[in-house]
Amino acid sequence: MLLCVLVLLVTAADAWLTALVGLPPLIPRVRRLAALIATECRTCASSVTEPGVINAEVIDTDQEVWR
Repeated sequence: MLLCVLVLLVTAADAWLTALVGLPPLIPRVRRLAALIATECRTCASSVTEPGVINAEVIDTDQEVWR
């Protein structure tokens, strides 16, 4: 319950301060940025391979298809 009250107060403070300055609320932007950074970190962590391993693409030369 304390966390809910804290989130409510932070959201209200953000709305009040940004309205005072004349900007849109910052919390949605920060959440989108955090989600983007988390996605990039997950992508980077999942693409890490062992040292010495080479990722290669397969080229099918029988059908003249290059990928």
